[in-house]
Amino acid sequence: MDNLTVDEIIAIHTHLIGGKGGDSRVLSEAGLHQTVFQVNLPGDIFHKAAVVLFTFCAYPPFREGNVQTAIGIIRKIFLSEGYAVDLHNEDIADLVKGVESFFLEIKDLEDWLRIHVQKTANR
Repeated sequence: MDNLTVDEIIAIHTHLIGGKGGDSRVLSEAGLHQTVFQVNLPGDIFHKAAVVLFTFCAYPPFREGNVQTAIGIIRKIFLSEGYAVDLHNEDIADLVKGVESFFLEIKDLEDWLRIHVQKTANR
């Protein structure tokens, strides 16, 4: 995976939220930079994806559309490494609730992703 940038995150967010008339303003540019720093560290893509979901739920960087943007980034991470991504809204909703209630941590999300995201056959 190529290094993620704040500009890429904002572009993903704008694409997902902007066309729907949502509020795409940034609440925490520092939060975006921290997420980019964590994701660009050497390591496992499951951990990187879990960091994105956790940080976007626990510390939302945008006024609206944080979960949708996190999913967009997660798709980018996995697709770049040849993984099929089929995340259902009800599953993600449960994970988000778990993070927001301080019941789930990054490791829990990573474990869930390892079970639910599969390598495609052509890679």
